[in-house]
Amino acid sequence: MNEQLPTAGPAPASAGSPPGPSDSAAPTNAPLDPAAFFPSLTALLRILEQSLHQWFDRPHPFPLSAVQKAQLLQLFEDLRRQLDLLAAEHPLLLIVFMGGTGVGKSTLLNALAGAPIAPADVQRPTTREPVVYLHHSIRPERLDPALRLCRLVPHDREELRHKILVDTPDLDSNVPENRDKLAAILPIADIVLYVGSQEKYHDQLGWELFRQQRRRRAFAFVLNKWDRCLTDEEGLRPDEDLLRDLQAEGFTQPRLFRTAAHRWVQAQQAGQPVPPPDLPPQEQFLELRRWIEWGLTRREIEAIKARGIEQLLDTLSHTLQSLMPADLQPLLPRLQRAWENLLAEQAQQQSASLLRLLDPYQADIEHYFHERDQQRFRGLMAAYLRATVWLRHSGSRLRHPLRSALPSFTGSARRHDADAAPLDSLHQLLPWEGIGPLAASSLSSRGQDLAHRLLLAAQPLGLPAALLQPYLDQTRSTGEGERRLQQAIAQALQDVEREFLEAPGPRRLLRRLLILVANYAPELAFLATAAILLWQFIVQQQVPGLFSLSLVLLIPLLVLVTLHLLLHLLLPLHWELLRQRLQHHLQKRLHQELCEQYLPWLDAIVRQVREERQQLQELLEELRRIRHWITAHATQGEIAGLYGQ
Repeated sequence: MNEQLPTAGPAPASAGSPPGPSDSAAPTNAPLDPAAFFPSLTALLRILEQSLHQWFDRPHPFPLSAVQKAQLLQLFEDLRRQLDLLAAEHPLLLIVFMGGTGVGKSTLLNALAGAPIAPADVQRPTTREPVVYLHHSIRPERLDPALRLCRLVPHDREELRHKILVDTPDLDSNVPENRDKLAAILPIADIVLYVGSQEKYHDQLGWELFRQQRRRRAFAFVLNKWDRCLTDEEGLRPDEDLLRDLQAEGFTQPRLFRTAAHRWVQAQQAGQPVPPPDLPPQEQFLELRRWIEWGLTRREIEAIKARGIEQLLDTLSHTLQSLMPADLQPLLPRLQRAWENLLAEQAQQQSASLLRLLDPYQADIEHYFHERDQQRFRGLMAAYLRATVWLRHSGSRLRHPLRSALPSFTGSARRHDADAAPLDSLHQLLPWEGIGPLAASSLSSRGQDLAHRLLLAAQPLGLPAALLQPYLDQTRSTGEGERRLQQAIAQALQDVEREFLEAPGPRRLLRRLLILVANYAPELAFLATAAILLWQFIVQQQVPGLFSLSLVLLIPLLVLVTLHLLLHLLLPLHWELLRQRLQHHLQKRLHQELCEQYLPWLDAIVRQVREERQQLQELLEELRRIRHWITAHATQGEIAGLYGQ
C-alpha cells in the first residue's frame, strides 16, 4: 500500500497562464495547464474576495440584519479558507466523519487506520475531541486553524499522503462544546462521510444538518453495523430506505457503503487475517477503503475542490440575490404624487394651526398695516389717518403690549414708545419669544405625525420603512425642519406685506391714484373753499356767516372722509382679509418648504437603491464568470455520486 497517488493525465501542449487582476473581468476559456488551474483560480478568488469585502463595508440603503451579516461573514470565511487551501502546492482532501451517537465513527476510523487511534467504547459520548489522521509530511501550520488544536495522529501511508481523515464528536451530543467543535470543522470539509447505523441513519438532527450542508459539500454515506441490518423482518431494509430518501433529496447515484467496522477492528486486534471470515453478505468495508485510498485520485481531488468552490459561489450568488433590493425607479412618480398630496394637506393644517397663534394679535397686525399704509400719505390726509388709526387702536397696546416685548426679541435695550421709529417688518412686530415655543411645539408634534403618515403612504407602494427611517431620524435630531418652517412663516409675512403695500397690476395703479388724490384733494378743497369765501367777502361785499366759515373745515373733512371710505372699500385692510391672504401665502410657503425637505429623500433613496443594485449585479456577474471559468477548465473526475441535484 505504498503506491504513489495517481495523478491526472499529461498537460496539453497549449498551456494557459494564471489571470492577473485585469483578467478577472473576463476569464478566458483558452486551454489551461492542469498544474496552473489552482493558481489561476486563486487569483480570481482573491479579486472576488476584495470586491465582496468592499461591498460589505459600504453603507447600504437596506441595513443588513444580524442574521444576514453572520451568514455573509461565514461565507467570506469559507472563501478565505478555500484560498488558504488552494495556495498549497498539492491540494489536500479533507474527509470528515459525521454521525450520531453510537453509529461507530471512531470504530470505522480505527478500521481504516488499522490501529486504535480514536477512542471507541460503550460509554457515550466517546469522541470528545476531534481526531485528525494525517500524513507525517503535512506540517501542522498548513492545517486550518480549526484542526490545529485537535488530536493529530500522523502516519506514513503513501496512499493517504494528500488525504486527511477527521473523526468528529457526535452531532447529537448533549454536550454543547462537542457540537461546537463539529460546527467549526464542517465548513472546511471537502467530503462529509455521513455514518449511520440501523438505528440512526435518518434521525432528525443528522438529516437537518445534512440538508444544510449538502449544497456546499460532497457527501458519501456509510451504513455501519451492517450485520444488524440483516434481519428477517418484513419491509424496507435500512439501506433501501436510506437510498430512497437520498434519491428524494436529488442523489441519483449516491455512494453508499455497507460496513461492519467492528468486525474488522476485532480481527485486527486479535491478529486474525483480513478480511474476517464471518462478514455479513454485501459488506463493503474493502470497497470504502479502496475508494478512499485509490479511488480519490488527484484528478478526483481537484474535481471535488473545484465543485466545492462552485457550490460556495452558488451559495454566495443565492445569498447576494436574496439581498437584491427591488427597483424603485418605476415607483418614483407614484410616490411623489402620494407624498405631494400629504405635504399639501400638512401645509394646510400647519398654516391653520400657526394662524390660530396669531389671532390674539389681530388688532396689532391691523395697526401695523395701517401705520405702514399711512406713511405713503402726507399733509392733511396723513394727519387724518394718524388720528383715526390712533383712535381705532388706542386700546391694543394696553391689551397686547408688543412694543414692550420687542427688546427681548431683538436684543435691543431701547424703549419702544409712541415716539419710536415705526417698525419696518411685520415679522419684527410679533413676540416670537412667546409665539416661537408654541409654534415649535405644534410643528414638532405635527412633524412626527407627518413622518408616520409618509411611512404609511410609502409602504403600500413598495418603499420599505427601513429606507426612510434614517432620514426622519436625521431631521428630528438636527431640528432642520423646524428652522425651515419658521423661515417659511417669515417669508409668508413678507409676501402679505408686499401684496398689500406694494400691490402689483391694477391694484397698484388704483392705490397710486388714490394716494395722489388724497395727498392733494383735501388741501385743494380747503384752498378752494377759503378762496370762494374771500372772493364773496372782497368782491361781493358779503360777510360770511358762521356756517359759511365752518365750510372751510367741513368740506376738506368731507373730502378726507370720502377718500378714507374709498380706501377702505377699494383697498381694505381688515383682519379677515389679511388672515385669508396670510393663510394662502403661508400654506404656499409651507408646502414649498415641505416639498424641498421631504421629496429629495425619494430621489436620494432611489439613487442609493439603484447604486446598490448595480453593485450587487456586478458581483453576481463576477461570480457567474468565475463559475463559468471553473466549469470550462476544471478537471472532471468520477464524483457525480457525491452530489445531489
